[in-house]
Amino acid sequence: MQAPFELIFAIAMLAAVLVGLVAWLRILFFGWKALANRRQDVDISRDAPLGNPVNVLFSDALLTERGLAYRRKMTRAMMLFAATLVVGFAAAALIGAIAGIAAGLQAE
Repeated sequence: MQAPFELIFAIAMLAAVLVGLVAWLRILFFGWKALANRRQDVDISRDAPLGNPVNVLFSDALLTERGLAYRRKMTRAMMLFAATLVVGFAAAALIGAIAGIAAGLQAE
């Protein structure tokens, strides 16, 4: 039988992966919606900064109010994705440390 802390951390890591996946999909969706809601006079292939259409997301002047709202949602999803990475790495480090301590105690 697994120790309870290992099960708890496995569930935490699984939750972090699932939330991270949802956040990643939200980044893609809201990024696409923000690009679709650029100003009418902006040609994405001609007016994009540095020739990259995704760079339209970084210019307030090229997006409509609706596009700016989608960009804010995308930014929140990016922060959530970064938080899931931190939680996942912290859980992995913690379980590794606990497993190392447990292995050391068993060796004695």
